[in-house]
Amino acid sequence: MKPGRFSPMLLAAIALHAVLAGLYLVNTPVFEAPDEYLHYDYAFKLAHAGALPVMDGTAKGLGRLPSDQNGLAHHPPLFYGLLAATLELAGRPDVTPSILYNDDFASPDADLPSRHLRYRHGFDEQPPRSPEVRLLFGLRGWSLLCGLVSILLVHRLGRLVFPGRPHVADGAALLLACLPMWSFMHGVLDNGNLATVFSHAVFVVLAVAVVDERFDARRGLLLGLLVGAGLMTKLTDLALLPLVGGVYLWAWWRAGERRGTVLLSALVGGTVVVALSGWFFLRNQTLYGDPFALAVHEAAFAVNKVPDGQALDWMLHGFLTRVFSSMLGRFGYWIVPTPDWLILVGWVTVSLANIGIVGAGLLGFIKTSAPPAPTPPPDSPPTVQPRALLVAVAGAALVFLLVARFNTVFRQPQARYLFPGIGPMVLVLVFGLDQFVRMLPRSAAAVLRVVGRHAPLVIAVVVYLTVFRPALRPELAPAPAPHAVHHATLAGGLTTPRAARPYTLLAPADGARLTAPPELRWTRDPPPPPGRPPLVTLHMFTADGRVLVTSYEWFHHDLRGDRLPLPPRFWDRLPVDTEVLWTIQEVADRSAGQAPEDMPGSDVFRFTRLAEE
Repeated sequence: MKPGRFSPMLLAAIALHAVLAGLYLVNTPVFEAPDEYLHYDYAFKLAHAGALPVMDGTAKGLGRLPSDQNGLAHHPPLFYGLLAATLELAGRPDVTPSILYNDDFASPDADLPSRHLRYRHGFDEQPPRSPEVRLLFGLRGWSLLCGLVSILLVHRLGRLVFPGRPHVADGAALLLACLPMWSFMHGVLDNGNLATVFSHAVFVVLAVAVVDERFDARRGLLLGLLVGAGLMTKLTDLALLPLVGGVYLWAWWRAGERRGTVLLSALVGGTVVVALSGWFFLRNQTLYGDPFALAVHEAAFAVNKVPDGQALDWMLHGFLTRVFSSMLGRFGYWIVPTPDWLILVGWVTVSLANIGIVGAGLLGFIKTSAPPAPTPPPDSPPTVQPRALLVAVAGAALVFLLVARFNTVFRQPQARYLFPGIGPMVLVLVFGLDQFVRMLPRSAAAVLRVVGRHAPLVIAVVVYLTVFRPALRPELAPAPAPHAVHHATLAGGLTTPRAARPYTLLAPADGARLTAPPELRWTRDPPPPPGRPPLVTLHMFTADGRVLVTSYEWFHHDLRGDRLPLPPRFWDRLPVDTEVLWTIQEVADRSAGQAPEDMPGSDVFRFTRLAEE
């Protein structure tokens, strides 16, 4: 079979990835994945504000509004731009996150059903899910698609690295598609999923290049586009720079009279990388005094810093063991532990692969010491293409070293950071297992091959049903009173005019110019039933739809009267010398299936906050 053609096993891997990642996509509660809230919030700010956010704790010093802050603003914007464009195309750029933290999260009480959920959840996540939740599912679909492309690239890389054993590429694709952590992370929002696509595309292009020893301007352009896009997605793809640079040094050394062509290829690629990504790192340098924004990141996530003098102990006794277990499956906000039996399966699998790799080396040594074997047919592909293997392994090693270096400063033993290098890891693992099977008697080898084809799927299903689903269900952490029927983790229609407008805004006067927080007043006609004032929310935004304040969705303010002295925390979020629009709207009862757009509201009033005298 020619490289790149779809084998039955590859088709099965694609189908299994779609099913397994799809299950996590629709059944992971909203934002109950690592940093998913921050990933969505970044895209939300990009969509409705039209500008990149700034890191938490820096807005005031940079002259930006508090609503411009995000904990992941040090990340490059390509993935978030994709999500923001999707929000725009869907006509829902103002669907805002609205989170309620769960006090039971990470409780040591093993019998507490809500302890694995970081947030409280509302009726919007119960079938039939709200339009806002379904919108999130659509955004998560980009992650699923990224995983599919990555599996195809890993398979292609496997055919290049092990051309004489196509079943190694098939096995790697199947194993990756069924890896529980892979399925989980590709069913939720994470910019690493797109970074994984670009890193594996670079591995494939470099593997072809080192085998052909062809480095021209066209290949340099392609590598520049892929590396630049990777750098604009996530900083884990910084590992691509030394990899590509090292390959080009090797190519220049090997080129002889063609060194000029190699140099031109490198210059074209480097220019494209700088053109695509240089502006972002220059922006970080300008804003934070650091191209990677590490200092402001450390300040924002100081709780995760490794204490002084404990880095070595953490790396040896914390990072290495926990990153391995999380590679297999650690769900939720890194809180649902990996079961012991799954860790045992993982260690046994890795051990058998290592035995196979060592055995392959010994057999190779014995064969070189023995009389020459019959010459294979001239068109027979080699078992391993050493140059392609070296590129792939070097890429994975650089990704691992980058993550390890990060963990000497921050305790983040998360396998998702290793996904940009996971393809070579899985390929070497499957090759080792294949070598181990070849060392066994024929009958035992046949049994193990059958087990190897079916065990990944069986394990994936068991983990999903017995580990993930029992721990992560939104109904285990319902929103408490007084938010029980009104809370929605995603709320839309913030700037949408209401068809029914029984509320009339009274003060401050429309068009007022203010130097101090006003008292907002309104009336309702007809008035609400006696003793049952409805819950209302104040929305404040700019003329271009940029949301500044939502009293209920962001602050869970229990507003049930006909006036509100504007709190300082709201006033401080408003820009100076910019017209602010405000409305009053009733909050939807999610238990009754109400949608925000259908709730009664008011017309729009305007005022301008002036600089204080």
